[in-house]
Amino acid sequence: MSLLSPASPVRLSELTNGFGHFTSDLYQQYVQSTNENVIFSPVSILNVLALLSTAANGVTYEQMNKSLYLNDNKTFTANQFYEISRFLKNNDEKTSLLIANRIYANERYTLNKTFASIAANKFSCGIEALNFDKNTQAARNINDFVAEKTNSQIRDFIQPDRIQKDISVILINAIYFKGSWKQKFNKTLTSAGNFYVNKNKTVQVDFMRMKSGFRYIDYEFELSASVLEIEYTNSKYSFIILLPRSRTGLSQLERRLKKCNLTRLSQDLVSRYPLEVDVRIPKFKVGMAIELDDLLKKLGMVDIFDPHKADLQEILDTNQQLYVSDAHHTAFIDVNEDGSEAAAASSLFLNLLCAQPIENLFHADHPFVYYIWNKEIEAAVFIGRITKFD
Repeated sequence: MSLLSPASPVRLSELTNGFGHFTSDLYQQYVQSTNENVIFSPVSILNVLALLSTAANGVTYEQMNKSLYLNDNKTFTANQFYEISRFLKNNDEKTSLLIANRIYANERYTLNKTFASIAANKFSCGIEALNFDKNTQAARNINDFVAEKTNSQIRDFIQPDRIQKDISVILINAIYFKGSWKQKFNKTLTSAGNFYVNKNKTVQVDFMRMKSGFRYIDYEFELSASVLEIEYTNSKYSFIILLPRSRTGLSQLERRLKKCNLTRLSQDLVSRYPLEVDVRIPKFKVGMAIELDDLLKKLGMVDIFDPHKADLQEILDTNQQLYVSDAHHTAFIDVNEDGSEAAAASSLFLNLLCAQPIENLFHADHPFVYYIWNKEIEAAVFIGRITKFD
């Protein structure tokens, strides 16, 4: 199959199933570390990682391929993402989704031609050379791109001090979604009510209310939860809520979701006829930033962060070792009576492991032990330590 030919429907189905598994894995890993509200875009994160995987080899590629549930063939993977991006960008009248990839390369280096071609032709990736020595201007360029592609919902995505002089390449994805409900919630019906945070705490929040036809499933035994779909106007997108049957059942639901593919849940909903349901959901806004390094390592992508093990030499025209030094994600969502708006951005920073000149240093600038050694009797005649100076 040519690198520029479209992916087959069967292969595309494999990728979407992989999306579901990766989403579940990433969610499970993240919620173990926080009790806070969560929002992230698995599609955004997967885009930059999949692009990076096309330049990976050896164990590095195997780890990425397994963790991301990608096809073993890089050509298939590139074609699959080309097709997926086509579907994502096919917007309708009332719903918009914008997804954009970009490579920022340190102007001192040249991208590998094959990698640059795959990035441009398969991931619709713009490529721009920047002077990373001028980190304030470089950060401004990147942040302007992210703000433009997220309808200004994500600003100041990258701080200048993140862009060090030894950064060689930055991979960026930005994604934005806005949709109006097929049936909007009547704002006059919105009213305050109790939200049960835990057994001992309730808070007052604004609840939207509507009684109408919704696709709804009660997974009493499998998940001990109810699943509701709220449709957007003339759209292939919908908003799905998984509600535990118990007010304290979230952790149990999350454990059970480990064995449940989100793709199958959505397929089950599509097959159901709408039922009359009295729906009450809170209005909410959530924004968060995630450092992805530890999460991705826990998913199995270890070598990409190791300066001595990462095999990513197909990105630049250089024999120097390249590795990921920083992985970051920021996301935002606003759910209200009219619909919902969400945005996210992901970044991977790649460094070169440069050969350092050999320098023998012994700088005793911290506490140390010392002794006076007699070589004839092979014994310490004095021994002590230095911990401070008056």
